[in-house]
Amino acid sequence: MKLIWLATIGIFLAPAALHPELLVIKKENGRFAPLTEADLPDSQKIMDIILKYEWPMCIASDLTPEEQDALLTPNKPFAEEHFIRRKIQDSVGKQYEVVFVPTTIYELFCLLQWAKSLNRPLASPFDKVVAPLLTVRKPIISLSQALANTNPTTARKEVFDVYKKANGLFFNDKENNVAFYINCALGTSLFTEYPELAKSSNALISGIIKNKAPTLAAQWKSHILDELEKQGSNLSPYFWVATNILLKGRQSIINKIIHLDYEARELNKGLLLRATSFEKLQVGFGQQPKEALLAGSTVRKQYGFEKAYKEKLLDPYSVSLGNSLFAGILRDKTANIYSYLTYRPGYALFVDKKAYIEHQNNNLFFIAPVAPIVGLFLRGEYFHSRVKTAMSLTDRNTSSGYYIKHLPEKFIDPTGVLLITRDPLRQAELFSKFLAENGRIIQTGDSTDLTEQEKDFEKQIMQSQQEAAHFYKATRTMKSAIDRAAEKFRQRKAQESLMQE
Repeated sequence: MKLIWLATIGIFLAPAALHPELLVIKKENGRFAPLTEADLPDSQKIMDIILKYEWPMCIASDLTPEEQDALLTPNKPFAEEHFIRRKIQDSVGKQYEVVFVPTTIYELFCLLQWAKSLNRPLASPFDKVVAPLLTVRKPIISLSQALANTNPTTARKEVFDVYKKANGLFFNDKENNVAFYINCALGTSLFTEYPELAKSSNALISGIIKNKAPTLAAQWKSHILDELEKQGSNLSPYFWVATNILLKGRQSIINKIIHLDYEARELNKGLLLRATSFEKLQVGFGQQPKEALLAGSTVRKQYGFEKAYKEKLLDPYSVSLGNSLFAGILRDKTANIYSYLTYRPGYALFVDKKAYIEHQNNNLFFIAPVAPIVGLFLRGEYFHSRVKTAMSLTDRNTSSGYYIKHLPEKFIDPTGVLLITRDPLRQAELFSKFLAENGRIIQTGDSTDLTEQEKDFEKQIMQSQQEAAHFYKATRTMKSAIDRAAEKFRQRKAQESLMQE
């Protein structure tokens, strides 16, 4: 199987963690309605609850064991929606309801608001916050100082404080609460487009949005491009990048991610995304070792694998993962998943949210607790989620700092936020196994047109990832056995020398 074939059929994998958005609406006089300025007195309480409990922002919250069980336990359909609805009704008002909206739809609506803002004065909370933010060229997220803490509790708090500060720009301003403004505008747009929402039940509203989501996505993408066209030559070259990405990006990609978002909701799991190239990597021993096409690995070495491992020449590799499809599209095109999926494959992972809170899925991931609306307007790779880089303690804590490719600066990380003291092959084994068990392959186009070979591709890739996991483990344990035998030989020779003396 050749990479040319992959590019031809346009395959990408989807194994990581998108997160849903929750639209807050209200019920009055027996009918549902969008929130309006009349709900401003309750707005901050509502947004505080969203910010505390919605995934992935809840990663930075101190949740009780009971809250973790109710909110994060996998295979509890709609758990987040039910939990946050109950919190808002108990703490703010019984009239409020919560409806699930795919993150991809929410992001497109936010991008539409941005495109419209280019043709109007600073008239809304959205404009007042976003306009000055987009003029700042340096990243507003830098974790290097927080990562340098030697106390794990302090490091964790300071890292989370960095993300809370970024999220707070959109959620915490009482006069210009962008998240609340978008909630009202999105609700108004949906209820205007589909008047039947007003007289539906909560469950029916969710069903209508699900059925209409692909249509909405196509409409809003078209409207964004229309608004940008109005700007013409007045549009900053900096933002022509976003225009080109939206023009080139396939609608089928958006529809596939929307489908994944709903699947993750049913499973109550997070979803992360990555665009990548499938590579043939070693998965067996011998003079002509077996190679297999893999979706991803955390070690980079194509030839002489065992020797490179023994001599500590394997390159640890941190796999970066997108929190959502459009994050970074305006200010960080090299970090935007949608732009890459226009010309290369990728993958997505379903992530057990409770296991992440408890132990980062066996110390495998760092998931950035950044809200989707915030991710749209950030730049700098720290807003990405990523697989932790595994290395020796000495390598990890060099006084000059360690540099992970694509991160904007060197850093030290003694408490293991992004770097972890672990055998690199153990990390590669864990990641390959996780990908095989929690990944999805998505093929663009109509699935009914796929050949049998194409339909079998997902199974082949997942089998190869399992083979790679076994190979990494075998290489690691084989080295240990050889080292133990060599040590016993040295000890025996030393004892024989002493006896001769």
